[in-house]
Amino acid sequence: YTIPLATGLLVSLRWAPTARRRRWANYAGLALSSAYLLWTVVNKQHVSQVFAGALNRTAPEYERLFTAPTPFNNLLWQGIAEADDGYYIGFYSLLDDDRSIDFRHVPKRHNLLGNARENPVVQRLRHFSRGYYIVRRTPDGGLQIHDLRFGRNDLGLTSNGQYLFTYRLQEGPDGRIVGMRRKEPPFRVTRPLLRKFVARIQGQTEGVPPTPDANSE
Repeated sequence: YTIPLATGLLVSLRWAPTARRRRWANYAGLALSSAYLLWTVVNKQHVSQVFAGALNRTAPEYERLFTAPTPFNNLLWQGIAEADDGYYIGFYSLLDDDRSIDFRHVPKRHNLLGNARENPVVQRLRHFSRGYYIVRRTPDGGLQIHDLRFGRNDLGLTSNGQYLFTYRLQEGPDGRIVGMRRKEPPFRVTRPLLRKFVARIQGQTEGVPPTPDANSE
């Protein structure tokens, strides 16, 4: 959305403040940005219907659905559907040949929080994630909360990605949760990953695993 606006502004700086061409450059940038925003709204309605239809066939027990475009484009969308015991995560491109979607099931494991569920720190994380989060225990016995909405550092295209928004809960001497620490996995868009991402946008699903990743188990 901001790229056309910024482009129009940069182009307009070439002319004097009173020049008509400067004003029209800004108008053009605003028009393109508004058109892109409108296109996003229309696409979201369509994509949400596609996901709902696929979920009715795959996981009719789902309770609610979150959809959002993947980074840097408005064609490939991610859908996260909440069910009683976990989430169904899938991807759909407007360039796909059909409306079938391969979902992977990710267990919630909210029960790992126990009484800490009502802790103010945990409540803030739950509120921030809008309820789309999973809980995992680390090898050393700690707890991590993963916000599903922002995806993984592999853009959902491999079987071993790490969630971009991960928080490690910090315990005090008495075992109570006293804080949290953001854990930032490496995010490097390599050439092979970028090629796979572009191919998925173009509607190619071969090689994209529908199975859970290491963070999901």
